[in-house]
Amino acid sequence: MKIETCLHNLQHGSQQVFLWAQATNPNLQLGVWDCLEFCEACARGPFLWINNHKLIQAPTSIELWQTLQVHLQDPDF
Repeated sequence: MKIETCLHNLQHGSQQVFLWAQATNPNLQLGVWDCLEFCEACARGPFLWINNHKLIQAPTSIELWQTLQVHLQDPDF
């Protein structure tokens, strides 16, 4: 699974989610880009772009981590 976010979004909480993801799922492909052009989502809080087709976001890094966990457990994702 490929998970990406914007450099600016790291300070909104996605950095913590990346750290948790690296620690628990070493096979994930994690990427940080200057900008993924999801500026509205980026301004609202932490978000992740998954497999080049699914944007997930949440008000906090903990909630984003919980949402990511649901996707990681989905064999069809």
